Amino acid sequence: NESTDALRDEWRRLRELREEEAQYSSAALENASNGTRDSEAVNQPVADSTTEDGFFASISNWFNGDEEERTLAEISAEKRRLREQFNRDLLALRDQIDYNIPPAFANLEGGLEGLEIEMLEGGPPVGKAVAIEITGDNFQVMEQIAAEYKEQLERIAGVVDIDDDFIEGKDELRLNIDEGLSSQAGVTVVQIAQAVNAAFEGVEATSIRRPEEEVEIRVRFAEEFRNDLNSLNKIYVTNPLGNFIPVSRMANWQEDKGIVAINHLDGRRLVTVTANVDGITSEEAVSQARELTAHIPEKYPGYQIRFGGENKDTEESMASLGRAFLVGVIIIFMILASLFRSLVQPFVILIAVPFSMIGVLLAFLLHGEPLSFLSMMGIIGLSGIVINDSIVLVDFANRIRAENPEMSNHDVIVKAAAMRLRAVMLTSITTVLGLLPTAYGIGGYDPFLVPMALSFAWGLIFSTVLILGLVPILYLTVEEIKTKRR
Repeated sequence: NESTDALRDEWRRLRELREEEAQYSSAALENASNGTRDSEAVNQPVADSTTEDGFFASISNWFNGDEEERTLAEISAEKRRLREQFNRDLLALRDQIDYNIPPAFANLEGGLEGLEIEMLEGGPPVGKAVAIEITGDNFQVMEQIAAEYKEQLERIAGVVDIDDDFIEGKDELRLNIDEGLSSQAGVTVVQIAQAVNAAFEGVEATSIRRPEEEVEIRVRFAEEFRNDLNSLNKIYVTNPLGNFIPVSRMANWQEDKGIVAINHLDGRRLVTVTANVDGITSEEAVSQARELTAHIPEKYPGYQIRFGGENKDTEESMASLGRAFLVGVIIIFMILASLFRSLVQPFVILIAVPFSMIGVLLAFLLHGEPLSFLSMMGIIGLSGIVINDSIVLVDFANRIRAENPEMSNHDVIVKAAAMRLRAVMLTSITTVLGLLPTAYGIGGYDPFLVPMALSFAWGLIFSTVLILGLVPILYLTVEEIKTKRR
């Protein structure tokens, strides 16, 4: 309708601002029927909770296959705001959102099913900070396990937005068939299912052909019988002896809640408990959660519980990056060995790489920053420059030796280091000066570039000293050993 279309147009317009970060509030409505009416009902409370200068809020609706409605409120800051102030403002809005949103649903049919506040950052999604995967066969038991884990997570300071993905659907009727009684009566489960389906859904009896279409004629119970639970008494099936057996003797109706979605992991049903963190890291949250919940798996044999989430994704990414880095170093070593026709000089060149990480570790320690996946990406980039500068120095020393065979090993490396000092220093200084503004957010803060720039810049500062000091010493040591062996 027009109101919903207007909301969607406003949503598209606001998205064009391309904010760096947003906080989303997702509120699920139970048995919602009028999307526009419900959106208008919650629009004003959301706007009232975001009256601080520089913020805006927008409302939109979306539906899944079961026509369950959710209202999505986006609260975002203007692009010119600094990230630090932005984060503080959004965290301060949490309490306002929790206070203002739920009352907006009080007069709606079904009320508020749930409210989730999530901090979203740029880049690909990484999932929740904490995710506990529970696999098994019985959803009731799995929901009980999930409740125990959520209770323990609430005891951890800094863990917020605790929830699970088990969502009950609409009320439904299930036909329970007693296979023992049906077997005694000589009736199969398939016969009973077909008979009940024919009574309530109908079966095609015939069809009438018309000039433009063919009309199907279905036979089924009248509406008053389809709405009566006692209709099972009126459904009969025949056994091999030709006897008519009432379905009500072998089956009964059971009222239950449906399930919106059934997730699986490794072929088993899955319920996931999730949470975000505020003020602590995901590693700290998972570590405390493991200690507090160590006794729970013992109470439920046959059910498997695994910790995942952002921490698991980070560990897998770091392990994958480490393997890729190792393969890269091996390939570089093979290339250097073929170029220098030596198995020792490639070690002299590559030795500066691990020592350059000292600068990275000290930098992150002094700045109080965690060594993240992005900082490791910076270390890989740093390795390229370190190796390149080492190659330049070693190759230049080899050229001097080839042109001046009478020179001593000491004089060769001293001359090479002195002649390449300016090139190495200028390369390092210009690179560091270009990276420091990005590393410290001068002129703009980017959460993706800062860890890489920080590790790159400080690692390069330390590696430059190592290249001009450690590499010549190792080169001289190797050449002196070769000379003595001759």
